Amino acid sequence: MVINAIDDHLAKSDQLQLSWKLGTVRYLQSLLAEAESARRLVILTADHGHVLENSTTVLPGGEGERWRYGDGEETPAADERLFHGPRERALHGRRAVVLPAVERARYATAGHRRHGYHGGATPQEVLAPFQVWLPLGEDAPEGWHITPQHRPHWWEPRQEAPAPPPKRVSRKQAADKQRSLFQVDASPGVNDGASWIDGLLASPNLARQRQRLGRRDPGLERLRVLLETLDAQQGGPVPDLRLAEVFGLPPFRLAGLIANLQSVLNLDGYPVLSHDPGAEEVRLDVALATKQFEVN
Repeated sequence: MVINAIDDHLAKSDQLQLSWKLGTVRYLQSLLAEAESARRLVILTADHGHVLENSTTVLPGGEGERWRYGDGEETPAADERLFHGPRERALHGRRAVVLPAVERARYATAGHRRHGYHGGATPQEVLAPFQVWLPLGEDAPEGWHITPQHRPHWWEPRQEAPAPPPKRVSRKQAADKQRSLFQVDASPGVNDGASWIDGLLASPNLARQRQRLGRRDPGLERLRVLLETLDAQQGGPVPDLRLAEVFGLPPFRLAGLIANLQSVLNLDGYPVLSHDPGAEEVRLDVALATKQFEVN
């Protein structure tokens, strides 16, 4: 099945920035639901990639947004690449085509500025994604192996280095140090750094939650890994795939673990740990966690 949602979006102006999720692509979610119902394996790929509009430079000429005819003998510009061969002659009746090899270039005769373009020679345009997905609980075909996805290190935004913990001072030093007129005490109930995690894991409320879950209890070690990973985001979300990597799980097994972790942490139904399946990300409300589990 071919879904041209992204192609259609690129053809429009750049006034609307979409976040590509299952709910954004109108027919994809329904298609995947039918595949799961029929227990069908899904192969996801694309016929080409694209580059987004980002202050592009307009080059003279061009039969398309990101390509123009060549005569096979010219010397292309530094940001262009010349391609020639039987395929070019068969497709266009010309000896060669010239493609830009940088993102911030497009040709003038292709029309007005759009949200994005394709047809050039950058990796984003010529390398196609290829992934194979199985319905939850289905075994891989014979000779195939399920593997966790690995995001490149640059995928997630860099986090600022956490501030160093305050130095411990004696009571005498604290008494000798004059208070500032405008000094504000830290908010009670939340400790600096990761000490709140130790307090939460030792909480009687958490012990009762874990006992109630029985065999579904994820264990203290997994809880610590989760809390430290989410705490490092300083209130921001963590993608599902990142958590799958942290726990060493294939992505399709993560949903069950998250559900168990929510059963432990969401005391009395309060959303200490929230999961957005559409956005495929997890958030932790530290303030609510320390309140619910009475962390001093």
